[in-house]
Amino acid sequence: MIRVEREAEPEILSSKRVEWLEKFLAKRSNDSKARPDSSKYAHRDIKDALRRMSHGKCFYCEYRPDDGGQVDHHVEVTEDPSFAFEWTNLYLSCSQCNQAKKSGRVDRSACIDPCDPASAPDEHLTFTDEMIRPRHGSSRGRDTIRKYALDSQLLDLRRSRALRALEKARAVVRDRQIAEGGRSITQDEREILLSFGQAERPFSLMLRVALRGLTG
Repeated sequence: MIRVEREAEPEILSSKRVEWLEKFLAKRSNDSKARPDSSKYAHRDIKDALRRMSHGKCFYCEYRPDDGGQVDHHVEVTEDPSFAFEWTNLYLSCSQCNQAKKSGRVDRSACIDPCDPASAPDEHLTFTDEMIRPRHGSSRGRDTIRKYALDSQLLDLRRSRALRALEKARAVVRDRQIAEGGRSITQDEREILLSFGQAERPFSLMLRVALRGLTG
């Protein structure tokens, strides 16, 4: 998880939000289990904006879904239907995180919110290899891991693949250093390695943690 800076509200949402919400609430008054129309809150323009914000990655786990991700309600519709079409309540999620967060195991307020300007996920989360853990025993980090199942075997596997790619690049640099008399790492080589920790990369927080010991 990394900090996500929210774009301006898409025009389709600002122009249609009130109308869509009124129709949804009217429908829900007759059916308490009614859901908002995903073709509206997940409109192409809305989803495109969310993808840009997160570099195409899940807001929660930083995986880049092959299907482009799902538009998730941070505050669930069952919790507060009035937030069904609120721009600040729409997040991009992979299917795994979207399902995990609905389990009710942990209250949302106890977790890191990647869109909160005051939030700093790297203050609460860190990694040992591909294994995510709370940083300095952070309770907010621990609850976030539990809420979104960030320690699942599937995510461990995906993160380990990203680490292997980094290790492969590091090995190429190391071999060059040895072949050239044990020289120091060059600026170009350092930049190549540091690129793995850029926000555009899946699992960039984990890779930045790994890079702390690889670029010296």
